[in-house]
Amino acid sequence: MKLYVDESELENLHYLKMVVKETLRLHPPSTLLLPREVMSHFKIGDYDISPKTRILINVWAIGRDPNTWKNPNEFYPERFEDNAIDFKGQNFGLLPFGSGSTLSES
Repeated sequence: MKLYVDESELENLHYLKMVVKETLRLHPPSTLLLPREVMSHFKIGDYDISPKTRILINVWAIGRDPNTWKNPNEFYPERFEDNAIDFKGQNFGLLPFGSGSTLSES
């Protein structure tokens, strides 16, 4: 019987992955992502967003949004069991590290 896990076996630790995702959902490394700058005009709801506008994304609020997550304040790793969401920035329900490029200082 092995007493430790080798790095080669990490890919098979599915529950650990779910726990990490759930932890990052509830406790992102940063509450707000780095500022972004809008490149072209677009509309969100009734709001017009102009080019060159700086926006901040509240990752903490996204992780606790009841429209996105069932029982958002509950620590429940199993919510990721049959869910392909990853924390690498490809799904906007879970963005602990952001997505895409950041605003560069000029």
